[in-house]
Amino acid sequence: ETVEVKVNAPEYVESTFTATIDVDNVTNLNSGQFDLSFDESVVNVTDVRAGEINGTAVPVFMWSFVDADTVRVLVSMPVGTGASGSGGLGELEFEVRGKSGDKSELHISKGLLVDIEAKEIEADWHDGEVTVKIEMPSVTVETDKAVYEPGETQKILLTVANPMNEAVLVKLGMGFHAFEIAGEPFSYAADLFETELFLLPANYEESFVLPVEGLVLPNGKYAWSAYLKNAVGMKISESEVRFSVVGASSALGDATVPTVVTPHGAVFEDLSAEVRQVVSADAGLL
Repeated sequence: ETVEVKVNAPEYVESTFTATIDVDNVTNLNSGQFDLSFDESVVNVTDVRAGEINGTAVPVFMWSFVDADTVRVLVSMPVGTGASGSGGLGELEFEVRGKSGDKSELHISKGLLVDIEAKEIEADWHDGEVTVKIEMPSVTVETDKAVYEPGETQKILLTVANPMNEAVLVKLGMGFHAFEIAGEPFSYAADLFETELFLLPANYEESFVLPVEGLVLPNGKYAWSAYLKNAVGMKISESEVRFSVVGASSALGDATVPTVVTPHGAVFEDLSAEVRQVVSADAGLL
């Protein structure tokens, strides 16, 4: 049977993780080596530990960086000692450097396996890949339906969550956008509000219904957006929901940016005063 060697790593990674170099169906393995390359801006190797094949330890003879994004690992057992079966050539400990959504291939190359008679063991070598998935506070925005007629009350569902085990300082903001009026492309964006920093509790999730009473918009396509910023002002979560208005005039006329009634609730007690009020429209264009 063909010897298979593959990089075995979690599909999703966060702060640190371990990748094992798995080997299947090997006979009388005495030593070996390989290079492992990765995206250094996403992950980095911090340590390499011994493997084990069918109960036999596979010591790491040495490991080192041959480039900023590549490590070389040599494993070796005493002369005449061999390991047979399936297991691992070693374990590589990584730290995560990238942001959520970043990917890194774990590319294994220059692989060599040697048996107790100093003969090469033919093998197929297979890469791995990891994706950074860091739990962060998030906001999502939805509407109760996708198409509205003039004068209807629209309901926006705003969900704020913090899956982390510690409270986080954030700012919450919302915006309004127009993309099309009467079938013609149209570009307009208004920031409705942005709160002062407030403390989002640990392990928190709550949804708020924000009523928008009496839509006065021409036929067109629009969107609500919502976002969270961290303490240094960087957006850490964004969401958008689009909707259409039909059966109305195609002229701008007396149209206004819809007025949003902002949420109340325990988590929002520390929000700035403007967020606890009805957000007035910035009706400079619509």
